[in-house]
Amino acid sequence: MALDPRRSGLGWLWAVLLSCAPAHALELRDDPGQRTGPAASRVVEDDATLTLLITGEQAGEVGACGCEGRPLGGLARQQAYVEAVEATGTPSLVLNAGGWLDARASGTELTERAQVANQGFLKGLRRVRVDVLNVGWPEFAALQGRGRPGLVASGLHHEQPVLDLVTLDVGGTRVAVTGMTRPGMPYLMPEGTVTDPAVTGVQTALAGVERDLAVVLVYDDPAGARAVSMLPGVDLVVDAARFHGRYDPFTDGALHVRTWEQGQRLTEVRLWLGDEGIEEALVRQVDLDADIGVAWLPPGPPVLEVYRPPDVGSGEPRATFP
Repeated sequence: MALDPRRSGLGWLWAVLLSCAPAHALELRDDPGQRTGPAASRVVEDDATLTLLITGEQAGEVGACGCEGRPLGGLARQQAYVEAVEATGTPSLVLNAGGWLDARASGTELTERAQVANQGFLKGLRRVRVDVLNVGWPEFAALQGRGRPGLVASGLHHEQPVLDLVTLDVGGTRVAVTGMTRPGMPYLMPEGTVTDPAVTGVQTALAGVERDLAVVLVYDDPAGARAVSMLPGVDLVVDAARFHGRYDPFTDGALHVRTWEQGQRLTEVRLWLGDEGIEEALVRQVDLDADIGVAWLPPGPPVLEVYRPPDVGSGEPRATFP
């Protein structure tokens, strides 16, 4: 078993090693785009090599958050912005950093409402573009069903394996995407599931993989995200951990960005690549508000008496992919 120095008496050594890692030299551009209006008016048109559109933490919610005054988020609004970016011709990749299913439980089982919400969200995924989804600990129950192409989780060992890594050609750029999460609640862990320490899993996933860009999606493990951002060969780390404020990206090792809780805002990362990796980056937070428009009309909140699937109530988690 690999030793994770963060969990041993060698924490001081880990800190020294991280402090000695070379800084990632890249320039962060200012955002020239506008923050209001329909999706087409908010996109940026430039000569970026590619753009990454990143969200996460919907917790089974297809529509906007239940916030008073100005509800944000929702798959339909997200898809509206994705389609607006696609129309510019810039090569793009749509990522979900994890936490997309509802993990609420009663005792050791998912609640009935969580099961219904998850089935609705999984059906919603069929109506939007998402290229890669990180399997965070709330998604472990979904492993009991058949998987969806594009699921990643480094260091996750299960009888129905999830890919350690996905490599995609994005406009001629080879992008390797992997994911990680901390161990979750026991009731969500199918029997026999084992997770490796964060650094070990990512190192193993990326070993020997030819790529131009390496992206790591991290769910609910800020310390692990910081550690992984210092690994040689990692270019971009996406940190999803219930953040709900505007945070500036930083370049302590890899470029490090954060997502928004409940998928309220979409994180757009526009990249200019050179021979040494990322040379310039523009990181934007796009409000998924009512003005941005929708690509399709989402259903209202689930009503258990009407939308109750026939298998719900059997006592078994039903978070399976359609």
